[in-house]
Amino acid sequence: MESNYRFVVATAFAAASLVSVSDAGLVGTNSSLRFYSATTGETFQEQSFVVSGLLPEFYYSTTFFSGASFGAFSADVKSASLTITMDFASVSSISFVDNTRIALTIPESMQFDSFSLGASNDITGLALEDVSGSGTRTLLLDTSLITASAPGASFTINFTTSAIPGPSALVILSAFAAIPSRRRRG
Repeated sequence: MESNYRFVVATAFAAASLVSVSDAGLVGTNSSLRFYSATTGETFQEQSFVVSGLLPEFYYSTTFFSGASFGAFSADVKSASLTITMDFASVSSISFVDNTRIALTIPESMQFDSFSLGASNDITGLALEDVSGSGTRTLLLDTSLITASAPGASFTINFTTSAIPGPSALVILSAFAAIPSRRRRG
């Protein structure tokens, strides 16, 4: 009886350890960011990176922003947020091209659970409805209505993630569930 109890406690501890590893966030994980046209499917730039938590992971620069001599944005991924910072010259404001998207994809062992808007500086047209992907590995941002009114304008999307139990955790959990409970007769 005592050995069965120890086995149950050890199995429960191992299963809980394997299932709740998401608290570490994204820092140190392999992720990718894609900037693309939702209309044509054309990818303007895609980059895989290890989330550093210190430096921006993605930078895109072009001359196709309307009227600007150049337009650029950087993406900085932290353990629980994505910050987009815009830069441009020769115009008073800049907007993303219609029907463009930014997609942040995280490792297969994780998923996005929820989103909220964080700090915003000199940005208009951003709404929580522009962010989707809850329950998936990809945060999808519709940039169509976003306008920056000054170089250095930025906005942050906060998110929560959780681990998706891998096969080993599921085996342990199913073994734990399959243990019959013993009752004393007497």
